Amino acid sequence: MDHRKKHSISYANKKLINEFIEFYISHPRRPNTVKSMKNTLYKLATFVDPKYLKKLDKELQEFFKSVSIGSYNLYGTQIKMFYRWCYTIDSRDSPPSMRFFRNASKLSKRKNQDPNPKRYLITPELYQRILDQCKDKYGMWEGLFECYYLTGGRLNEVLSMNVDHVLIEHDGVTLYLPQSKTKPRENALSEIPNLLIRWLNNHPRNNNPKVSAREFIEVSKGKNIPLWVGVGNRNFSNRLSTSGVDGEITRIRKKLGHYFSCKYFRITRATILFNLRSKDGGLIYDDTRISLFMGWTPEQVASRRREYDLTGYDDLKKFQYAQVQNTIKDYDVLEYENKELVKKQQIEIDELKEQVSGLVDSYSRYSTATRNNVSGNVYTDIWRTIFKEIIDKDNELSDDEYNKELSNVLKKIENSIQSN
Repeated sequence: MDHRKKHSISYANKKLINEFIEFYISHPRRPNTVKSMKNTLYKLATFVDPKYLKKLDKELQEFFKSVSIGSYNLYGTQIKMFYRWCYTIDSRDSPPSMRFFRNASKLSKRKNQDPNPKRYLITPELYQRILDQCKDKYGMWEGLFECYYLTGGRLNEVLSMNVDHVLIEHDGVTLYLPQSKTKPRENALSEIPNLLIRWLNNHPRNNNPKVSAREFIEVSKGKNIPLWVGVGNRNFSNRLSTSGVDGEITRIRKKLGHYFSCKYFRITRATILFNLRSKDGGLIYDDTRISLFMGWTPEQVASRRREYDLTGYDDLKKFQYAQVQNTIKDYDVLEYENKELVKKQQIEIDELKEQVSGLVDSYSRYSTATRNNVSGNVYTDIWRTIFKEIIDKDNELSDDEYNKELSNVLKKIENSIQSN
């Protein structure tokens, strides 16, 4: 049962809560503190309804399983206080029904302290649904969420980027995060950020639509052009603010009916890094690599490993995070690879032609020296017949096909020489 849903509370529970609140406000309390206490007890009463609050046992454990890690300690403290009042227990003792409870450390939220760690993960399906809700014509929001998903960067780290902080190379893409809680860092991405590259082509500060993303980055060096800018009328072409991102996430949450925040992208990326395994079952990312990628100190990585390592959850092992690498490349990369491939094939073709020419010469000399003119002419005609198909098709065949045909002819010539 979801404790956030509103249900009726039994009269007995409501009376018990009100009596406790009267005792609670008999000591100096701030209005918000009193309101928070009352809301917590109402959530508990709603969750266990219609059971009487004084007779709870396993129901309390079930309630805390449904509580988010952010509210876990607060609810525990408040409910402990309520049961101390119910059973007239000293403030230093723990009520019998709450002895199972242990505070979750801020630095070490162990997986057994958060019974439902899946709630913070953005699965590939949810990620695609989020992208589908991005409606701006420039593709800025899709590029931004892709950047959060692939880098695991904090909210302000990604927003602080400029255009020239993107490095597009033939081997991949590297992003520089200039502002961080720890220190600036470079993130070499394991996938090609196609949505980010498309956004660079459509960037409002890119005045020439014919300029590629790589060229736009080059001309932007030293000009402090923000990578992420507003695309609405209110803040068009100015650096995007955190409130702007929060507003867009709130809009998408309402459309999807699914809660998530910007931090969920970071948690998901950390979970991917900690849980990726090689074919032999070994870890792909060690603590040093993870600390460099996520911007953590080595000490923080050790505590985060206990938090994000999901080994042992059978159902979560089925999640396939980043197992298939994205091989889609932008136009510049494909053009460069095509030129290199054509150059390599031309070298192979020229080498094969030289081999064919050498075999023809040696074969002609061999036939002239060992056979009479008639036989020599016959063998020459055989050779011309073999090659005629390729000579006639030379302009029709592709490089790969021509390469293959030449190789086949070489084998025929070698077999002919050996047989004679």
